[in-house]
Amino acid sequence: MYDLILTDLRPGLAKVKVPLTVLWVLPQGAPITLAQMEGYYRASYANAPQTGLKHVPDSYHFIMYDQPELFRTELRAFLTAK
Repeated sequence: MYDLILTDLRPGLAKVKVPLTVLWVLPQGAPITLAQMEGYYRASYANAPQTGLKHVPDSYHFIMYDQPELFRTELRAFLTAK
């Protein structure tokens, strides 16, 4: 866990050439705005322009548990995209 926290994988995103979809959340009570969190994700994935960023409202860290139907829908859409 220590190494995971300290490892920055963002520079390597430029090597990824396949489509990416990132589902992200802003947990209730987070000390930042929705726009700030979106900016953070845009900056984090700037080296991978093929990334689709999608905000998932009313969810916490584990989207697959908090919004299972939405998660399944997004997963199916990603897996069947051409």
